[in-house]
Amino acid sequence: MEQTHYNINVVDDGDGSLIDDEPSLRIHIQRVLRPSDEAIMLPGATRSESSSAFKNIVFTIDGSTRNAPARMFSAEWAHGVSIVRIPSEAAERVMAPEYRAGFLAALRDDIPNELTDQLANGKTLVVGPRLLAAPNNRDMDDDDWVEGFDGSNCAAGLYSAVEHRPPDSTGNEGMTRAHRSYFLVAKAGAGIAAQQFHQRLQGLLASGRSISDVMDSELSDSDMERVISAGRRNRARIILRMANVLGLGADVDSVPDHAACDEFGSRPIAILMADSVTNVLERTTTTKFASDASEWRYHANTVSTSASQGIVVCSNVAEGFVMLYARDTGSDGAVRVLNPAHGAIPFGSKRISTTFDTLRCAVGTHTTHGGHPDADWINERFGWKSRPMRRVASLDAGAPDLAKQMAPCQLYGTHGQLNISAWPRAIGVHSMQQVVLSPELVVLAGTEPLSLRAAVSKLGK
Repeated sequence: MEQTHYNINVVDDGDGSLIDDEPSLRIHIQRVLRPSDEAIMLPGATRSESSSAFKNIVFTIDGSTRNAPARMFSAEWAHGVSIVRIPSEAAERVMAPEYRAGFLAALRDDIPNELTDQLANGKTLVVGPRLLAAPNNRDMDDDDWVEGFDGSNCAAGLYSAVEHRPPDSTGNEGMTRAHRSYFLVAKAGAGIAAQQFHQRLQGLLASGRSISDVMDSELSDSDMERVISAGRRNRARIILRMANVLGLGADVDSVPDHAACDEFGSRPIAILMADSVTNVLERTTTTKFASDASEWRYHANTVSTSASQGIVVCSNVAEGFVMLYARDTGSDGAVRVLNPAHGAIPFGSKRISTTFDTLRCAVGTHTTHGGHPDADWINERFGWKSRPMRRVASLDAGAPDLAKQMAPCQLYGTHGQLNISAWPRAIGVHSMQQVVLSPELVVLAGTEPLSLRAAVSKLGK
C-alpha cells in the first residue's frame, strides 16, 4: 500500500525543542489533514487534550476538495487581545495602596461574564453582537448586545511596562532610557457571533462539502469579517467600560460605534492602540497546494498579522503579555512580518499542565496550606468571579466554600513563561522591540463551573 504524504513543516530551532512531543502532535495533525493541505507548526505548537483544539499552528486548506477538515477549527473564532495606553500619572493614582482593593473589586463586579452571570429574568448572559447583520456590516435593529467575557481564558485590566525610548518626540536614539508605561488590556473573543459562525460552519461541512463550496454559498468572507469585527468591538467596549470604572474614561480616546444600529449607535468604543486576532479563516491567492487555485488559511491560535492591528502575544497569566513592534515605527506603528508561516506569530506560551491536573493540584494546595502559595501577591493584583456551587450530598461540606475561594487554574501554572528569545530568526520578530506588560489590577473570567465542580468533588475522598 502506498504511504500517504502529508505536508507538515516546522518552524523552530532545528531540533524540535520548541515543540513538546512533536511525533504525537504530528499524528493528531495527520488525522485532520488531507494530502492537498498543509500544516506549519510554530514554537509552542500543541493540541489541547480537553478541547482537541490546535494551538500555534497554521493550516493551508485546499478549498475545492470535498470533506474539508472541519475538526481542525476551534470554536474560539477571532479571540484576541486589545490594548490602549494610559497616562502614567492617571494610572498611578488608581494604583495607590488605599484604592487598589476597591478598584479591583469594582472591575470584578462590573465586567459581564458568561461563566458566572445571569440576567434578571434568569436567562444566561450572552456576550457580543449576533452574526446576522444588516447591510454594511451593521447590527440588526434589535441587537442591543452586551460586552464581556465569553470564555474561561478571558482577562482584562490595568498593566504596567518598562519601555526604553527617548523622553519625548524631540529626543534621539542616544537619549533612550527606561520609562514606566501603563496600558488597559482586554483579552476576549467575539461572543455569540463566533458561536453562531462555528455552528453553521460545522453543520455545513458535516455532509462532506468543500470549504470553498460552503464559504461561497451559505457563508462568506464577510461573515468571517463580521466575526473579527465583533471580537474587536467587544474588546474595545470592555476597555472603555474598565476605563470608566477606574475613573480613567477621560484618558481613553473613543468614537461612536458605527457598526451598531441607529438606536444604539451613540454608544462609544475605545480607539485601540493594538489589536491581535487569532483563529481566523482567510482566503488566499497562492496556489501551491490547492487542486484548482482555491486555498484557505486557518490560523489555529496564532496571530494573523493580516487581520490584526499590531502584535500582542500571551505569556502565562502571572507574567502578562508581550507587545512587539518594529523599532523604527514605535509601539503605535503597523507591523509587517515575513516568515515561512505566512506571517503568523505564536499567540501563547507552552501549556505545561492540563486544566484537570492543575485543578487537582490546586485543591490539594488549598486543603493542605489553606490557599495559594503566592496568595498575597495574587490577591493584590487579580480578581475573579465564581458561580455559587449548590450543596449536594455527593460533595464534601467544605466544597462550595473552597470553590469560591480557589484562584482560577491559570494562576496555578497551566502555561510556562513566554521566551521569545528562544524563537528562531525565521519567525521574523528577532529585531523587534519587546515590551512586557505586567499585571497590576486584572480581572480573570474564572474556571468553568463543571471543571471546578469536578475538581472540588475530590475533596475529602
